[in-house]
Amino acid sequence: GMRLARLTRFAALVIVGLVVVVLLALVIAQTAWARNRARLAIESRASTILNGEVRLGSVRWLPSGRVDLTDLRVTQNGEPVLASQAVSVRYNTWQLLRHGLILDEVTLVQPAIHLVQHSDGWNVTKLLKARKRDSSGTSFRIAQLHVRGGSVTLNPLHAPAREFGAVDVEADVSYAQRQLRAGISRGTARDREDEWRKTEIEAL
Repeated sequence: GMRLARLTRFAALVIVGLVVVVLLALVIAQTAWARNRARLAIESRASTILNGEVRLGSVRWLPSGRVDLTDLRVTQNGEPVLASQAVSVRYNTWQLLRHGLILDEVTLVQPAIHLVQHSDGWNVTKLLKARKRDSSGTSFRIAQLHVRGGSVTLNPLHAPAREFGAVDVEADVSYAQRQLRAGISRGTARDREDEWRKTEIEAL
């Protein structure tokens, strides 16, 4: 339904914000010296882009164009927003240089996303810091986004909490002219409120 579609959009915002952080960190993580400090670099750079704190267990960078992150956690004012056991990012360096922010594949393993509505709005809508300059020219694409065994909790201000488990998604995510789109080729989740019945996830 509409609530699930909005939930999907919010979850996509969380994922996209993190992917951008990883990409920016990669720019300074191409040398052996920097790679040894990649985890600290990503955590530090994240604080300049996100209204939140990012913590990583480990970072593994492969020259073939792949980055593996483990134990990724994002908190906002001490409250969890996202936790993922593993995040794998595949990219083509030549494509990045020529065409900008295009990622071949992003896989999140068992991500837990917490969406909370406060009196001033939802936590995730404030995850990305506002830019002083007009950022309408910013664009990026994730050719293949995979979410494996995820969970999403939804805590509206004036309604009962909702919980979705077994979230599995295959999508093509893009952002241009301040519009986020996700072409979902396959997406399912189980709704606790509906006795964990499987629900199809709609495209954005």
